[in-house]
Amino acid sequence: MPLDKKTQDTIEKMRENVNALNAEAERAFAYIREVEAALDDAQPGVEAWRVLSSSDQQELDGDGDETGATISELEYVCYTKRNGRWGLYVVERRERVWPNDAYADDEVLAETDARLLRDADRTTKVRAVPLLPMLVSDLAELVAKATKDAKKVLDRNE
Repeated sequence: MPLDKKTQDTIEKMRENVNALNAEAERAFAYIREVEAALDDAQPGVEAWRVLSSSDQQELDGDGDETGATISELEYVCYTKRNGRWGLYVVERRERVWPNDAYADDEVLAETDARLLRDADRTTKVRAVPLLPMLVSDLAELVAKATKDAKKVLDRNE
């Protein structure tokens, strides 16, 4: 049975959009490769994380009452070390957050295997691009702080 005209037109429009999405994803991938190369060259040796997406829900106990904690489903873009290799990764985590208790530690409940950002799907790559300059800035600040802290420790030991 041949496709009707409306379905044919929809498929053709989808093809055009797929081609445009592929072109934009390639631009994102080129930018990611540039950032990766610069970080590989700089070798910051510290990690930084930025939230790529999140959703929250109130945690309920066995009786269905709120515990006061929030369960957050978070997707991060990060520069971290996994399996002995530093790189830009996408990591999904489920975390318990106690927003009203300044003394309670947030708790990672589950984490998926990290995947390299360059191996992520097209839309994830595109969504990550705006966060990369902030991630690099975070890394620069963390390296500066680590350097300052190391200098203090080593100067005291002279």
